[in-house]
Amino acid sequence: MPSSPGSAGGARALLGPEQVVQCKPGGCAGGWVGDTYIQAMRGLLYQEEWAKAVAAAGPDASTCPKAPLDKLASDLDSANITYSPTGLRIQAWETIPPSEFALIQALANQPVVALLHAGEDWSLYFGQRGRVYDGNCSSDPMKSTHAVVIVGYTPDTFIIRPQTSADPS
Repeated sequence: MPSSPGSAGGARALLGPEQVVQCKPGGCAGGWVGDTYIQAMRGLLYQEEWAKAVAAAGPDASTCPKAPLDKLASDLDSANITYSPTGLRIQAWETIPPSEFALIQALANQPVVALLHAGEDWSLYFGQRGRVYDGNCSSDPMKSTHAVVIVGYTPDTFIIRPQTSADPS
């Protein structure tokens, strides 16, 4: 999960995406992107720090290693900062209107998370660089089944950051 450029003191920081699922009650099942933002406002560990925390958890690595996250939140709170040597936090998030114009405006400042409803054929497009998904989908936000990160656009299409896990969701 990349941060936007400059969010970690001028550098682009990689965050451990697993922590958003692993540290949320119920894991991914029934999750909502707003829960991730709430967690990110508290603080998220950089990918290397997350890997260390999970390794230190030992055989029970499927549970959330809360101590490093609690320490990060405490460090960020005590110094009133948004990033540290171990992680960072977002200051806010907002919902943009569902229009191409609003999306392009938001992309001028940072990557944008978009919710979408993908049909059963969505997995056929996983890992297929340069393909445009034209399968069955709904524009009803309540039917959203996936979240993707939009990182840019061309005159014809929006550019979605490739997923890095073997899970197509």
